[in-house]
Amino acid sequence: MINITTLIKAYLILSSVFIHTALIAIILLKPGFSHKAYGYGISYLEENAPGLAAFIKTPKKTYSLDQEIAQNFKPWEPLISTNDDVKGIYIGKRSFSSLNKASKALRNGDTLYIGAGTYTEPLVIKASNISVVGRGHVIIERTSAEGKAAIIAKGNNTLIKNIECRHISVSDRNGACVRLAGSDLKLNHVYFHDSQQGLLTGAKPGHVEIDDSRFERLGHGGRAHGIYIGGGQLTLRNSLFLAAQNQGHEIKSRAERNILTTVSLRPCHQTTVALSILPEAGN
Repeated sequence: MINITTLIKAYLILSSVFIHTALIAIILLKPGFSHKAYGYGISYLEENAPGLAAFIKTPKKTYSLDQEIAQNFKPWEPLISTNDDVKGIYIGKRSFSSLNKASKALRNGDTLYIGAGTYTEPLVIKASNISVVGRGHVIIERTSAEGKAAIIAKGNNTLIKNIECRHISVSDRNGACVRLAGSDLKLNHVYFHDSQQGLLTGAKPGHVEIDDSRFERLGHGGRAHGIYIGGGQLTLRNSLFLAAQNQGHEIKSRAERNILTTVSLRPCHQTTVALSILPEAGN
């Protein structure tokens, strides 16, 4: 025998379903009537509950990803020093008219200084113990070498400092701002963004150290990421990984040892995984 409690529950459920179905049908089939009902309701609230009416009538703001980033994070700024009034490209006292010419002149232990400006040519570093330092606001954009990256470090123990890199893409959809083909890399105060990949290394990259840097809107198709470390050791300090795109990870690492200190991961709604540490073989 069905008790009264069960009957009441069934009645309430069926009534709720019927009422909601009817309301949806009216909204879809009789939009004019819906608008009038809404107007009457707002008028009533304005007379009796003006605060609630004002809240309901206030349009809900929507923001683009760029607007959300601007509202929540300060823009990246280059390091500025007293030497940054020097323009051009230099190795010691030698000046060069292009990054390509300067890269060919690099010898072990050199420091390449790049003056403020926007550069649309890649940099291939074959020597070891090389430092690439931006003086002022240095931007490398819309370029690649060997179908891989804007900067390819083939030597060992490379430092890249105070560089902004953006809009890097290649045909295999794995274009990086920096591609480490040698071993041991330091990235200090770099800003890599709006590219298929920020940093990509091989399987034996040695020690990769990243400090005081920002990686933003990077990734493509789940195969390119903010950074992708193929092995070795990864040390991350004081860095921001923000709004990875198109199913890319913020950080993907196969390093045997990963050290993260004061690292902020802020994926957007398109990011499936913010951090993936996979020291074992496989995908």
